[in-house]
Amino acid sequence: MSGLHVVQTGNSENPVMLFLHGFLGSAHDWDAIAEELSGAYYSLAVDLPGHGESLCAEPKAYTMEATAQAIIIMLDECCVKTCVLVGYSMGGRLALFLALRYPERFHTAVIASASPGLRTAHECTARRAHDEALADELLQVDFDVFLQRWYAQPLFQHFRNHPSFPKVYERRLINGRSNPQGLALSLRQMGTGVQSSLWEELRQLSVSTMFIVGEYDEKFTQLAQEMQTCCPAGLAIDIAIMRRVGHVVYEEDTEGFVALLHGLNL
Repeated sequence: MSGLHVVQTGNSENPVMLFLHGFLGSAHDWDAIAEELSGAYYSLAVDLPGHGESLCAEPKAYTMEATAQAIIIMLDECCVKTCVLVGYSMGGRLALFLALRYPERFHTAVIASASPGLRTAHECTARRAHDEALADELLQVDFDVFLQRWYAQPLFQHFRNHPSFPKVYERRLINGRSNPQGLALSLRQMGTGVQSSLWEELRQLSVSTMFIVGEYDEKFTQLAQEMQTCCPAGLAIDIAIMRRVGHVVYEEDTEGFVALLHGLNL
């Protein structure tokens, strides 16, 4: 068994779209999008280890490799041979890993506000230390304090002023208070600093891919452009820059995000 909790939306006879959320999120982050797509797609939204209802006991289950294997097992359990893969932020890093390691299971990948990891050992060492400190903080302070500091990052400046922010914040607060230990394990086992860099592997990517970024998210817009240049020349690789949007692209413009998914050339 995969050990992952999955939220299913739509008719199972339709083409399948698999959704992977970001750090602190849950499968329910995708509810509105899955509902909008329900006439055309059967959506599977996964709670990643330590999030939502995927309360994995073994620390090794939180690594990117183990999580990817669990997702493939889950697809087998759901009798899904191939699907569209959609991942945001941490879920986008995982989606890219899945597309590279299990290309036969995904005919299209949508990578939103994500990277292939870090390029140098020095960057990885610094990021691991940063994530370890965050994990310690998660376990030492009230989760509301942690969450306030998390969303104070410049990365979320635009999202903090979005009408959906209070609702998302409350959802994060409920999830985080129920399982801070799982979130800390997720940081330690699947954070950017511990994941293997995928930059060189991008040259072997064989899955048609769309990178989605917000125009106000300059860092990840640049990363998407760099990733595109690393991918094989003959592969369909698109970049969609969503206007008047920051890092949390699917929340800041849900309608526009859905339109991009509807417009995929499948």
